[in-house]
Amino acid sequence: MIRQRSTQLRSGLSLLEVILAFAVFMMSMAGITQLISMGHSQSLDASQQNTGLRLAQTKLAEVEAGVISMSGGASGTFDEAPNWQWEVIIDDAPATNVYEVTVHVWNSNNTRIDINLTQMICDPATMGNAAAAEAPTTGMGTP
Repeated sequence: MIRQRSTQLRSGLSLLEVILAFAVFMMSMAGITQLISMGHSQSLDASQQNTGLRLAQTKLAEVEAGVISMSGGASGTFDEAPNWQWEVIIDDAPATNVYEVTVHVWNSNNTRIDINLTQMICDPATMGNAAAAEAPTTGMGTP
């Protein structure tokens, strides 16, 4: 007697295969969720750094324009961003009427964001303006 092997096809998955596939799926979802959370946190930090840098540059421009006096430092909060605080520190530089200006900006809600910008600035009070400038008496190309 010759026995023939049955060539019966499987009609589905076993319970063990389903459970293993589900476990692999759940572990990968947990990893992906963690990556999304980390990406969101990094995005918020980058946004805060950008805001702080923009505010520090604004305050440095105010010092350069003469809105904030060079006679001493100043501090306060920003009108457009009340959670952000600033401090301007003005130190003498080796040259006359040139100052080393440091702007320190930080977020009072988030202690991780701390921006410092330093720049050498001429005293705007001694620079004069274009309206007060005298015309040159002799110049290139003048007969």
